[in-house]
Amino acid sequence: MKVPCNVIRDLLPLYHDSVCSPETAALVEEHLKDCDACQEEFHKLQANLLPLPLPVPGKEEQKAEGLAKVKKVLRKKRVIVAAIVAAVTIVLCYGGYLFLHLPIMGGPIESVHSVSVEEETGRLVVGLQPDYGGLGGLHLAAEEGSETGGTIVVLNSIYCLADPLTHFLQGTLSWKEEQVSDYYTPLTLESELRYGSIPWIEEQDEETMEAMRSSAESLFPGGDVTQVYFYTGPAWKAWDRDYVRNHLEDQCTLLWTAQDGVVYNP
Repeated sequence: MKVPCNVIRDLLPLYHDSVCSPETAALVEEHLKDCDACQEEFHKLQANLLPLPLPVPGKEEQKAEGLAKVKKVLRKKRVIVAAIVAAVTIVLCYGGYLFLHLPIMGGPIESVHSVSVEEETGRLVVGLQPDYGGLGGLHLAAEEGSETGGTIVVLNSIYCLADPLTHFLQGTLSWKEEQVSDYYTPLTLESELRYGSIPWIEEQDEETMEAMRSSAESLFPGGDVTQVYFYTGPAWKAWDRDYVRNHLEDQCTLLWTAQDGVVYNP
């Protein structure tokens, strides 16, 4: 009985690997003697050249589409994560900046070591124990009907966390209590224009003074200075004009008046 080629081809791998029975091996060998087609299949098997299974039509395309979708989703997630990280970084940096620049403390009146007037330049000189914020000033027009009139200057020494940090990074942080720094406050518009508040700057010429006049006039809303105070109230209220004006008597110390001169003697 002649064995069909399909049966022989199913047996070829077993015959090739020598795992079939002697009877099956004999049957395959007998068939291979007379069948050129099965011999060719056997030679392919020996050379490991049997064709690979054909891909299922459309399967590779589906796989490519699936991978493209996954990549798209991952790309979106990366963009979202990057945007969130950037937003959080901006919020933290801005919040940290605001926190470091939040006014936290003002110098006490005891930090004022001397008060004098520089007659030649018309500037008030305040000797201040060194701190982190230096000396600032708020200029207020005296209320209408007041006896003195003119401009009221309220000095303050407010600092925030950024001030000692800046001094530390610059290598200028100092803890010497005996050291005193002088700060200059012009008492007239002419003094502001000609000398300013920085002692080592040379006297300005007439042309420069005229160019600065409009901006300097804003510092003297009521005319020349008639009173100078030192503010010792809450740090966060130091630049609130209405608050400071309403607390000149209880949260400020009078340093100088145009009528009496220096009235605070440390």
